[in-house]
Amino acid sequence: MAIRLSHRGICVSDYKQSLRFYRDGLGFAEAEHFAMDDPALNTVMEVEGAEIRAQMVRNLQGIALELLQFVKPPASGARERRPNNQYGLTHLAFYVDDVDETAARVREAGGRVYEHTRGYFHQGQTTMMYCTDPDGVRVELMHNPEIAGRFSHSGICVTDIERSMRFFDRAIGFAPAENYALSNHSDWLDIVNELSGVELRAQMVRSEEGNTIELLKMDSPACFGPRERRAMNQYGLTHMALYVDDIDAVATEVLAAGGRTY
Repeated sequence: MAIRLSHRGICVSDYKQSLRFYRDGLGFAEAEHFAMDDPALNTVMEVEGAEIRAQMVRNLQGIALELLQFVKPPASGARERRPNNQYGLTHLAFYVDDVDETAARVREAGGRVYEHTRGYFHQGQTTMMYCTDPDGVRVELMHNPEIAGRFSHSGICVTDIERSMRFFDRAIGFAPAENYALSNHSDWLDIVNELSGVELRAQMVRSEEGNTIELLKMDSPACFGPRERRAMNQYGLTHMALYVDDIDAVATEVLAAGGRTY
């Protein structure tokens, strides 16, 4: 079956403000814009009376984000960064050529920078620091002198790495890639994650096209939160969209791999 990642979706309060952030702060270009109030949206979005504005942005790698603003009903929820040990979609990560220069652009474009999260992973020769977009979505800035600036991955906090690997591999063709088991690194790991006594496993899975997802399992402190799909009109990262050539066949594989369909 042909499966291809289309985009990652973000529910935003103001698509123009978010466009400015991702364009001027992180180098994405303005792409398609959709204004929709079709009754079919009620089914797709699971939101009654939905009226939306969807602004697509893409970078030079072809990575696409959908900035989704709900005109009706208005979106809700906290517009603050989620803890990294809260189940679900957690962050977007970028390699950058200069952390300070990128952070300055992020501030100028309407984002927030959290200097206290700057940490250095000696083994990986990587400096890391978090910022957020105007609606509190975590954006990880990483600098490694041997890696050119590019989009790296999006992160998901999960309950069981092995189960999630099997799901992403079987259902949508993301094969296991790099694996990192990290503990006893409080000198930087606690700082970056804004948590104490961090022990974690980060398993990368990657599509044939090079799209990467980080499956993040926090052993300490324990992961928490609901494990249900987020409402599409709840601020923050909401979904990943895939192009498929046979929806029913892929849905069957999703169920067989332990996922759910609606």
